Amino acid sequence: MTRYRQRGADNPLRDLLAWCGSNGIPRVFWNKEDPANFDVFKDVAAEFDFVFTTDAASVPRYRAVLGHDRVYTLPFAAQPAIHNPTLDGIRRDLPLCFAGSWRPDKYPARVADTAMLLDVAMDRGLHVYDRFHGTPDGEGKRFPPQYGRAVQGSLDYDRMLTAYRSYQVFLNVNSVHDSPTMFSRRVFELLACKSPIVSSESAGIRQTFGSLVKVARDPSEARAAIAQLLDDADRRERFAHAGYRVVQSEHTYSHRLAAILRTIGVPAAVEEAPLVSLVAEVTSVQGVPELLDTARRQTHAPIELVLTVDPGRISAADVRKCGAGVDGVVVLELPGTMPPGERRDQAIARSRGAWLAFLGGLDCYGAHFVFDSLLAVRFTDAAIIGKRTTYCFVRDSDEMLLRQPGQAHRHVQRVASGTLLVRRDVFDDVHFAAMAGDLDAAFQAECVRRGLRIYSSDPYNYLAVLPHMSSAELGDDHRHVRQMLDLGLVMI
Repeated sequence: MTRYRQRGADNPLRDLLAWCGSNGIPRVFWNKEDPANFDVFKDVAAEFDFVFTTDAASVPRYRAVLGHDRVYTLPFAAQPAIHNPTLDGIRRDLPLCFAGSWRPDKYPARVADTAMLLDVAMDRGLHVYDRFHGTPDGEGKRFPPQYGRAVQGSLDYDRMLTAYRSYQVFLNVNSVHDSPTMFSRRVFELLACKSPIVSSESAGIRQTFGSLVKVARDPSEARAAIAQLLDDADRRERFAHAGYRVVQSEHTYSHRLAAILRTIGVPAAVEEAPLVSLVAEVTSVQGVPELLDTARRQTHAPIELVLTVDPGRISAADVRKCGAGVDGVVVLELPGTMPPGERRDQAIARSRGAWLAFLGGLDCYGAHFVFDSLLAVRFTDAAIIGKRTTYCFVRDSDEMLLRQPGQAHRHVQRVASGTLLVRRDVFDDVHFAAMAGDLDAAFQAECVRRGLRIYSSDPYNYLAVLPHMSSAELGDDHRHVRQMLDLGLVMI
């Protein structure tokens, strides 16, 4: 790009731009290095029809230089295929990481910010990955001796992606403080991987992510932020989940490409959210309002609610009356003499969703249950998405438990009943009618036998409610969370 101004005979970029111009193909330039390298690329930008920049403050500068207003802001983003929280074969058990360089000659303000963060992190198990470690041109760019015991060498990008998911907290430093949109690309990538961040000052981070990134202005704020995240695992996980949700749903390169195409007037298919069918067995008319509320509160849309009713025990007319005026409610009358597996198959046949969820009768579902489950579709081909790690409330002991801790965000053999979200095409070959006993367990076992994958997503927005639980039922795979019901821990 920087050699574009050379007007020799061999300049393939110039030839390509000329060909695109003569064939009516829009020419788009994205400068991801503004404002630092505005002057380096402004002449190149002049040869394009549309200009995008990571720095909103550079837009008026481009318009003044280029003489047109086809200049727009386009921030960094994440690529879910590689930036995601999947922990297959990875343990997120290392405390604290910083990856970058030490460039006092070129970025003195950045070096000061780096020192501020590293100084307070050294006694918290900090690891530093030095971009110039062991390189011939590393002289004058190495970290000072006081950080030597933290330096772990350098990582290529593939190994850095693993590091993103191996540490409990990442430190971030920005070369630009005052840009409303330009800050480290790594912030998007880390949040997409569900990695909490403590960052130096950045107007762009504050404007884009607000409280989803902990921004520290001085050593005391940095020390407090690091301690808060490292010393409270539950709080850290909830904090990380909120950032993950926002980036995966709003800040991927698919979102950026769609923005470019809209801006330059190129027609493109709009990604539509899939219809999700929630399937539930009605055990009493009194329980119908809660099922309706579960469907209505979902932040994902569209939603269909399929209710199966045994007309010998419950009036279908009363159930329909409860659902009057609520869109997307299907009431299906199935005799109680029909085997449970066949009843479920009938409900599936009457549903229309691209994905189906089977709700547990006593379980509680938060607003993001469907939305967050479907985030995983961006980075896994799993046919079933559910929750292996789940919160549970036991009524008789009035305590909250975390069952199967440490099993979130990985491919597993089985997820908890009441959490399954199943891709519709699975039911072309796998049917419940042939199964007995625990339908969800039998169904998952058959899917695994057929080579289909199951993904365990986050533990949030689902709470199993049990009247009681014996020590035999409880087993060893649980952790006491709180001696009371606290939905704020779960419904986030």
